Amino acid sequence: MLPIRRPQDAPGGPVAPPWFPGLESPRLSILPVQDRKGLVQAFELISIPEVGSGMEFPEKLSLRQFEIQFHRGPRKDIFLLLDRDSSQWAGLVIFWPLPGREGWHQILYGILPEKRGRGLALEGCRALLDAITRARLSNGMAAKVAVSNQASRKIARGLGMTLAPDPAGVWWEIPIGAAALTLPQRLWSLVAWESVPRSLFQVAARIQRRLG
Repeated sequence: MLPIRRPQDAPGGPVAPPWFPGLESPRLSILPVQDRKGLVQAFELISIPEVGSGMEFPEKLSLRQFEIQFHRGPRKDIFLLLDRDSSQWAGLVIFWPLPGREGWHQILYGILPEKRGRGLALEGCRALLDAITRARLSNGMAAKVAVSNQASRKIARGLGMTLAPDPAGVWWEIPIGAAALTLPQRLWSLVAWESVPRSLFQVAARIQRRLG
């Protein structure tokens, strides 16, 4: 089990230190929310109907309600995505602990309508996930994606996530440090895991034993 940083925020208190001070990808500056100014900016982004509705925020959410939910446990980490070419906001990404799975987190993103179709969501989420993996800040990442949301399902696949065997078919996940998975575990994590012959698992297990 990886060491997990625990929530530090009290309701209405200061913003906890970010996971990391900031990141840059080829087209984005990725900035953590570290104060109320950043929190207000995040609220302004989710107040855009096409962004907030896609992230399943209430339609009439107020800034005060948003702040209360942010400071109320469990801890949330918000990162703002800045398009470096235009110096305009492109969207945001939010992480918070996944209930019932120790050390796991859920990821949620929102991109402005005019910034869509350029792969910025995948680029920002990928950079954050890579940084979290390197820093060993989580045991795994999960995303809830509607079956009809093909764009987000494509992003989940692009992040290396696989469809969890849940009845609703809406949860995607990836263990952090997936490169360290054994060959049998990799087979088990395939989207079509139920169609993999048992004999293939047995062969994979033998190969893994020989590899040590």
